[in-house]
Amino acid sequence: MKKIIMPSTFGKQKNGAKSANTLDLGSLFWEHIFAKENVKFLFDKYISTYKPTDEFRNYLDFIIANLDITNAIKDDLFSVPFEEKRSLYCFKVYFFILSIFNKINKNCTITLPYGVFFKHPIEDIEHFIANKNIISDIFDKILSSNRFFKDNNKYIFKIHWENESYVVLLLAHKMRKKFDNIDISVDLGDVNEQVDFSFWKTHPLLNKYIDNFENVYYDDSSQNESDNSNSIVISSNNYKKLVTRLFDTRCFWSKCSFCSINSRFTSEKKVENLDEYAVQNIDKLIANIKETKDLSYLIFTDEAIEASVLIYFAEQLLKHKIDIKWSVRSRFSDRFTIDNCRVLAKSGARFLGFGLESVNQRILKLMNKREKEYSKEELNNIFENCDKTGINAHAYFMIGFPSETKQETDETIEFIDYQLKNRKYFTYSANVFYLMKGSDVYKHPEKYNIKINDKYEDSKLSDISFIDNNPGEKYTRNELAYLSRKAYAKLFFKEEDLDYATVQMGYNFWDFLDRTGLFYEHKLVNSYNPYLSKVNIDKLSDGILDQHFKLLPLFITSDNSKYEYYNILNERRISINENIKDIFIFFVTNFNPNITLRENINICFHKFHITENNQDITHVTKDIYKKNLFEKYVIKLIKDSLLYSSVKNK
Repeated sequence: MKKIIMPSTFGKQKNGAKSANTLDLGSLFWEHIFAKENVKFLFDKYISTYKPTDEFRNYLDFIIANLDITNAIKDDLFSVPFEEKRSLYCFKVYFFILSIFNKINKNCTITLPYGVFFKHPIEDIEHFIANKNIISDIFDKILSSNRFFKDNNKYIFKIHWENESYVVLLLAHKMRKKFDNIDISVDLGDVNEQVDFSFWKTHPLLNKYIDNFENVYYDDSSQNESDNSNSIVISSNNYKKLVTRLFDTRCFWSKCSFCSINSRFTSEKKVENLDEYAVQNIDKLIANIKETKDLSYLIFTDEAIEASVLIYFAEQLLKHKIDIKWSVRSRFSDRFTIDNCRVLAKSGARFLGFGLESVNQRILKLMNKREKEYSKEELNNIFENCDKTGINAHAYFMIGFPSETKQETDETIEFIDYQLKNRKYFTYSANVFYLMKGSDVYKHPEKYNIKINDKYEDSKLSDISFIDNNPGEKYTRNELAYLSRKAYAKLFFKEEDLDYATVQMGYNFWDFLDRTGLFYEHKLVNSYNPYLSKVNIDKLSDGILDQHFKLLPLFITSDNSKYEYYNILNERRISINENIKDIFIFFVTNFNPNITLRENINICFHKFHITENNQDITHVTKDIYKKNLFEKYVIKLIKDSLLYSSVKNK
């Protein structure tokens, strides 16, 4: 049987995807989408259809001309140390290309976080998969040119996200037309747990093309046991990480009224403190880590591990002299003292996630979130202890819980904003409340004074529509969604830059980093937020001039009165002073990353005969003025992260 990894989130090639029996369809798909030939085809079609302005056409040419550079930068995104702000640059370029694609294609949408979306319900998709379209053409080329599909009659599609069903149907349709007597299965073992895939087994259209569904874990009456093979070692170009669960059981709290994400784990065993079972599991994990060579990172996927268990694990790492960075989720506890946080940090703990949800006590009681009330001051002290010891805290918060008023929502957001502004690298997941099947709110809607009102309720696990009948002034669902998106954008952009377009971009960028896992790896390797960090320089010192730099592509525009360059990172236009526009444009278009910044600048000065040795005092004065002005622009490029050091520090 041959395994096909379905295309979804844009990212690096999957581990083990190069074997003769595994095809990483995702990598092939994205490689084709962003190939220069395909991008040029898309842009030409856009130009012929929409007749854009000359400047916009020039920008399209600029994107194509710099696509190789962008792809080279992209290759660094998934390797340690990460390029951070360059990932934002690549995201914006690829996001722009996909916006052109989506403009000229009406039947489907492609996004970086989610891959292919068809704009029709699954029940109405059959005539689209049978017709020719751009997506169909891509898979035709893959089927006809890849030897993976030769001499085989059993295939299994490995999927993760619900929107991949469209690609499954499209590809299965084409394979059945091309090959006789083939067997196609779908493996649902790694799917998004908050969506009910069990109805796939009986869906007429899916069953027309799919012979078998494996690992369908969600069933309202009897849930499948998860096996214990829950550790995987993932290798990249220059690092290796272990992704594992410490306990194959439910969250040790498992009482939150909004939650039902433990459906895979049927064991009622709860590790609420450091008991014998916890010690045994940690000892096994330590042995596993010691046997795995060149391991750099450890990612716990448990919903929450109790503080005393984490402290014991940290002590064991130190005892065995294991050098590793690790991330984990826990719950607020008095045990997160400054001394215990030092132990955790010394052992390599860099990401510590907390289920904050809200800071309003009335809402927390409705959520049944904690056995002990923590004041905002106490919560702040825990975040401060993490920050002081080098642990990057992350808060999961929720807005829009039934009956939550605007004032209560704002109270939580204000607390979050304070942490963001006063910690080196504090981050959060800004969730809007979704009604989840299996949660206490869903099971007892009358208890929370809501009414379920969703005609698709039977096929959903989450985001079930409801009516909130509670009194008080509340944000609408659309307002809550915008507040959430704005919160995400604050992680990457300065608040004064948050216009509507930037908020949407920030949310999409978060979605991309979250789904690829890049965000959490950034947290492991950085001691400060690389997206909000400032480069504090006021002059070009010898240390800076003697470094090697790289320059992000700059789109330069001009008319009869002014010259500007476009900063893709913050989507701002910067005017170029008339006196040095020729020098600046030459510097940008001829920049050489293989020589020092000093050498690049000297080449410009030599080209335009700028010297301080001229005997004519008038020329000397003009040259000094131009030199000083030009150096101010170079400093601005560095401060804006457009000109960045190619020397990477781990």
